[in-house]
Amino acid sequence: MRRVAVLASMAAVVVVGVSGCRVVKHDVQFSLSGEGGAVEAAEYATPDQKGLEKPASLPWSKSTSMDFGDLRVAAKVTKGTVGCVITVEGKQVASQQAEAGSTVECTYTVPK
Repeated sequence: MRRVAVLASMAAVVVVGVSGCRVVKHDVQFSLSGEGGAVEAAEYATPDQKGLEKPASLPWSKSTSMDFGDLRVAAKVTKGTVGCVITVEGKQVASQQAEAGSTVECTYTVPK
């Protein structure tokens, strides 16, 4: 009988802990780079914000914090080869390269 009471009180503690959970923010970094490369503008988006930086000189980067959702960074390459990278919590989660005349684009979804 005593064992059941202890388990019941432990379950109550767990329930209280779940109801008081907090949203975890993730550190996100978008970057564009390329030796001898150039872009028309840098465009980025998170669930909370969208931005367009024009002109954007390379290397270019933008840092932010968010909880979960879709990420995107893109740029029209005007010269050379340019790469884009998305990093979440210090880990590279997406990367692409494109040459002049194309658009370089990286996307990633941070899971709930």
